Amino acid sequence: MAQQASSPSRSTARSWPPPTLAAVGRRLYQDAIYPFAVDRRLAELGLFYSRIAILLRAGMPVSEAFRSALTNCGSLAISKDLLAWQREMEIGQPLAAWPRTRPDLLPATHIALLSATEQTGRFDRAFERLEAICDSELRLRRFLKLHALHAKILAGVVYFGLPLLQSLVGGGNPLAIIVYSVTELLEICLIVAVLFCIVRGLLWKYPTLADAYTDVRRSLPGIGTIAKKAEAARFARILGELYSAGIELRTALRLAAEACGSRDIVRAVARAMPRMESGENLVDQLAAQMLLPHILLESLRTGLVTGEIDRLVLRAATVLEDEIDEARRQAGFVVGQALYLLVALTVLSSVRGNFT
Repeated sequence: MAQQASSPSRSTARSWPPPTLAAVGRRLYQDAIYPFAVDRRLAELGLFYSRIAILLRAGMPVSEAFRSALTNCGSLAISKDLLAWQREMEIGQPLAAWPRTRPDLLPATHIALLSATEQTGRFDRAFERLEAICDSELRLRRFLKLHALHAKILAGVVYFGLPLLQSLVGGGNPLAIIVYSVTELLEICLIVAVLFCIVRGLLWKYPTLADAYTDVRRSLPGIGTIAKKAEAARFARILGELYSAGIELRTALRLAAEACGSRDIVRAVARAMPRMESGENLVDQLAAQMLLPHILLESLRTGLVTGEIDRLVLRAATVLEDEIDEARRQAGFVVGQALYLLVALTVLSSVRGNFT
């Protein structure tokens, strides 16, 4: 049941079966050796969500819609995982039960949203929302790649071109320089890939370490602000969807907090609940913790008075999501310019070294 879904607080040990060699190799390929595969998997997952949502809106039961969408899935990258997911559903497991045992299959927010949706039965809206999340993330990644592409090309030219030019001017062996540069680059990529897999595995296995990493990331300037606003937007979106489906406000608040991916919001809602039940104002209790954006708090305050909580909260979520997209685009532009600056400094350092 959704009440049993794992909370972002991760107070209990996470189920983490020992990874097989094939799983480690797949993760290394997807996330380190060939990062573009991650985007491909994300795009295919979004398309799969879209197909299920369309079939559910047409009146097809969840299990049949899942089976039909999987039949039409032409990609081998995710078909095996989805097939195992389907088999678990066919034996009576809840929709989010099997993904909870596979933290590498779906993001935690996807799993939490599916768990919360089991209370409402409105799976079409949930899969539509998951499709939108995948699409937004995919557009952001493509935007970042586009802004960093020319800088990466220039960095490659500088990395290989400067040593080659120096060898030609100094009478060295160009072939040896090229071989050395390629070998050095491969060694760096291999070290980064291995470290990435080790850190990723440790974050999966030890919840306290993952919590510490999340706290550090959320405390960073710029990135932390975007992360906090994204958590608030997810909380508002899921709260609005649950309340519009007829879920009682207290239950909707708890489920939305668990599904948004923020331990701070979970604690804030848990602290506000007892005071809300004793007659105190819910919004005042949440505002006192200075965690949620002002627009969300005021939308919730007005919704409690007018009874239109779902409409106003969903509107606030849309505004927050637009602000997040703009902030991410600005951050991507800054990253691209920073790469150009780094390449320029590298060239300057090399030129100064040749003339001193």
